[in-house]
Amino acid sequence: GGAGVVGGAVGTMVGVGGGIITIPILREFTSVPQRMLSATSLVAVASTAVVSGTAFVANDKADLVRASTITLASLVFSRIGARAAHTMPERGLRAALGAAMMLSVPAVVSKMAAGESEVDERNNQRTAPGRQETNCVPKSISEFVQQFQSIPMHELSIMACIGSIAGFASGLLGVGGGVVVTPALAAISDLPQSHVLGTSMVAMVLPSLVGVFEHSKLGNVMWRQAGILSLGSVAGAVIGSKLAIYADENALRAVFAVVMSLLGARTLKQVISTGKAAAGKPPKLK
Repeated sequence: GGAGVVGGAVGTMVGVGGGIITIPILREFTSVPQRMLSATSLVAVASTAVVSGTAFVANDKADLVRASTITLASLVFSRIGARAAHTMPERGLRAALGAAMMLSVPAVVSKMAAGESEVDERNNQRTAPGRQETNCVPKSISEFVQQFQSIPMHELSIMACIGSIAGFASGLLGVGGGVVVTPALAAISDLPQSHVLGTSMVAMVLPSLVGVFEHSKLGNVMWRQAGILSLGSVAGAVIGSKLAIYADENALRAVFAVVMSLLGARTLKQVISTGKAAAGKPPKLK
């Protein structure tokens, strides 16, 4: 339960769902295969995404058009990732995820260095006299279509690519697509950090649920542990979403930069250690 609370709270504030935090904790107390850890953690990730995503949407802190584009691509690849977890070595993807987390930090730090003037300028443009204020959360289907049409096609293509990678990572590693989506949005979009988190959490709801369904069919989910983790994750998500919604943008970016640096470095270190351990093993006799 405690692992779920920490994972849900920190995961929501950083936008990674919490799986990347809960899996190492689970690994300390059980010796089951990685695919079962991933599957069990993904249940808690889904719970976190539903609770925190709902809170972000209710406070107009999520871009539903971008989230929907990411989700559609993620849905296909989360199923592929879940099935690949049964047979595919994960070292290469973990290395890519670790590198992506580390590379996203400079972009976010540069936004912090820009100061509040950039944020104020963007807010002034949105609320200028004679210009109708636009909300991230559309109030109708026609407003959703208008927002969709206003986004350049190349950006939608990038969102779809991000969603594909995120969905595959979610199904394979059980860490939630946010570990891909959040760094990417933070680096390439002009969304405020709170909106980056909200968009990422909304985008990972359906892919994580699909991943859970696929893992369940394969018998990978430890439901007792998943239930305990999910209870804690829900409580953590409530706390984390409230903090993220009302926190200063640069404070959120600072938390994001620190956690991503630590998680990225830890992930790369594990990949290197795993490679050294594998290199040191004697070859198997046929």
